[in-house]
Amino acid sequence: MIDPTQEKEMYQALEEEAKTSSDRALTIVTASFLDILLEQAIIEAFVPGDKSAADQQLVKQLFSGNGALSSFSSRISICYRFGLISDQGHKLLHIVRNIRNEFAHSPKPLYFNTSPIKDHLLNMDIPSKHLIPENIPIPDRNGKMPPFNPPSATDQSRDYFLAASAFLIRALFARQCKAYIEGCASPPDFDRPSDPLRTTREVYEIQVAQIQTVRDAIEEHIKFAEPEMVNKIQTTIKEALEERFEKPIEEIKKEEIETREFISGMALFDDILDRWADPKENHDS
Repeated sequence: MIDPTQEKEMYQALEEEAKTSSDRALTIVTASFLDILLEQAIIEAFVPGDKSAADQQLVKQLFSGNGALSSFSSRISICYRFGLISDQGHKLLHIVRNIRNEFAHSPKPLYFNTSPIKDHLLNMDIPSKHLIPENIPIPDRNGKMPPFNPPSATDQSRDYFLAASAFLIRALFARQCKAYIEGCASPPDFDRPSDPLRTTREVYEIQVAQIQTVRDAIEEHIKFAEPEMVNKIQTTIKEALEERFEKPIEEIKKEEIETREFISGMALFDDILDRWADPKENHDS
């Protein structure tokens, strides 16, 4: 269940931290908040467990000690690869992680407005529209909006970091909510003995269809192309195929032939396997 007060509490804690803490302490606290939100987003995207003590312990092990998702870096990466955060979020979170590491591992005094911290901030490149001020300005009596002057990483480094952190907290909380709504479900168990083969065959058929689509496009282009353009078109399509399937064209052609043969054999074997596994079906036939 999503806690609707969590986001507000994090903002308030961040504001309080900003009033008294050093740049180093503020960064470490901010990173811990983002780390928590990443963990929660991942958990919301998990297949629901049975809520037993063993199940809860399994989840705990993933996020603690030497667990696979115990580090800030691993949580950022897994969220990105599972589509829980965007390209922008992925980049920004790793920048915050780098800033945190600079502060955490350096014995020297470091500040937002000096290198190397400032260099990281300059790489954030957050659109100014996302750097919402603490007190949002309202239109005057004539409906005119007051000027919006978001903090700059160049000359307002600490304020910029705070605004960027608030944006990331908003974004991650929203991603967590989305994961909660969409959730994830375990696939159904296979019923018939042929079901795994059928599923595999469907994927192979899609792959073959993709190659055929490209081939049809080649033939269509060549049909209307000038003679001197034919080789250029064929080379372009060949390169596109190799990039799409990440293999040389010769391997793609060979695998296509083998896949078509495999699909034919699997279709025949499906029926034989199900008849063998179901005596009643075999008897009735």
